[in-house]
Amino acid sequence: PRPIEQHDAQTFVRRPAEGAPSQTIPFSKVNPVPTRASAQEEQENLRFDQENLRIQQAQQAQVDSLRLQQAQSAEQFDQQNRSILKSQRSRQENLRFQDNLQQQQQQQQHQLQLQQQQQQQQQQLFEQQNTRALQSQQVRQENLRTQDNFQQQQPQQQQVAPQFQAQPEDPASGLFDVVPVNTPAPAARAAAHKVHRGRARHQEEPEQQVGRARQHSRRLPIAAAVAPTVAPAATPAAFGATPIRVADDDARTGSLSEEQEAREQAENAHYTFASAIDDKLTDNAQVRQETRDGLNLAGLYSYSDGFFRRTVHYEADENGYRVTKEEVEPLGDGPQPDPAGTADVRAQISGTDFGYRITADDIREKTKEPVKEAVAAVEPQQHRFAPRGERV
Repeated sequence: PRPIEQHDAQTFVRRPAEGAPSQTIPFSKVNPVPTRASAQEEQENLRFDQENLRIQQAQQAQVDSLRLQQAQSAEQFDQQNRSILKSQRSRQENLRFQDNLQQQQQQQQHQLQLQQQQQQQQQQLFEQQNTRALQSQQVRQENLRTQDNFQQQQPQQQQVAPQFQAQPEDPASGLFDVVPVNTPAPAARAAAHKVHRGRARHQEEPEQQVGRARQHSRRLPIAAAVAPTVAPAATPAAFGATPIRVADDDARTGSLSEEQEAREQAENAHYTFASAIDDKLTDNAQVRQETRDGLNLAGLYSYSDGFFRRTVHYEADENGYRVTKEEVEPLGDGPQPDPAGTADVRAQISGTDFGYRITADDIREKTKEPVKEAVAAVEPQQHRFAPRGERV
């Protein structure tokens, strides 16, 4: 008969006679057999565990060292950044301090310069006042001296009927009048006093002399010297009238003082003005600008005829009037130059026809060399520079 159960070396197969199918169960689980190698395996496993633990500890130590190095490097980096920022802030503070110090020094220098300029201006004003006072004092002394000399040179009154004799060969005889010697002294003194008063008034009121030319020759009443001669009894004695030469130093002094005063006025002249005309009806457009600083003057004038706008820049100083720049700007389409480079301009203003010819060279902007023109010396009168150099 067939056996119910069958055993082999590795598995234990249970085959029931009836019912569920057979189940295969490993033999080792059914009946485990202890072996001799289990202790060695345990030792190996223990050794492996120890080795794994040692490796894990080494890895953990490496990780900790890396973390420590990273922390140290981060701290060093932070310290370096802090030191760099600190040095940058210190440099910025130093630069700011230097800038403030330089600004303070510049302000102090500017204040010193302003003070020096004010002191110089005050000193110049004081010197000018002293010079004017000295000149006026000299003029007064000269007037008094001339008056005293004139009074001292008057001869004594004579009871003889005078006869005057002109001397044409003397060039000064045409510049002076002759007063009879028996003219009352008060009249002569009054005439002399009138002359000196006129001169003093001229010195004290120079603004009234603006616009009038100075005349240095005057006709002064001069007393003639008496020269008695022998004559018949029926004929009155003849006297030769010898004119007295009077130096005109006071006139020269007055002229120099007026010249100096006009010079000071010209040096201290300051003004700025501008004017403009824009007449659309007649196409008349003009612009005028001028600025003066002492003896230096600069300005421009511009005019338009409806086709072109011409602008002339000019300067004027002690060396004369000169044009520094000329500009020609076409307005709108304007006249077109022909192949030869010229254009004829025709226009009518206020019923008057006029025209001119312009070349292509005039249309573009150009700069001329300064042209020096002679300017007359400063005269004792107020003046200004006109655009063409004449004084008005």
